[in-house]
Amino acid sequence: MNGRPFNVAVTEQADVVIVRIAGEVDIVTVPVLQRHVDVALSAGRPTVVFDLAETTFLDARGVGVIVATRKQVTRKGGRLVIRHPPDLVRRVLALADQADRIEIED
Repeated sequence: MNGRPFNVAVTEQADVVIVRIAGEVDIVTVPVLQRHVDVALSAGRPTVVFDLAETTFLDARGVGVIVATRKQVTRKGGRLVIRHPPDLVRRVLALADQADRIEIED
């Protein structure tokens, strides 16, 4: 949409694993995102943070990754946090009836 290159970076800090996502999350980029999320989950940290400050687009497949990650993490007693979501991402999460089910930090 805006030409920003898609990028995912996974970092670990104490009991938290942070997945920073930049660019568009769509049918083309979701497989790459999912591979990074799998790496993040394998770290075994109780809290997973998706930092979406630089995310420019999120389609239904991206919402699916978020929902599946939330379910997987909470099943193990952990939590998923969405950090710095742009307004566009907030609207998509609301339309998908997920805004009240996911912890969001500004």
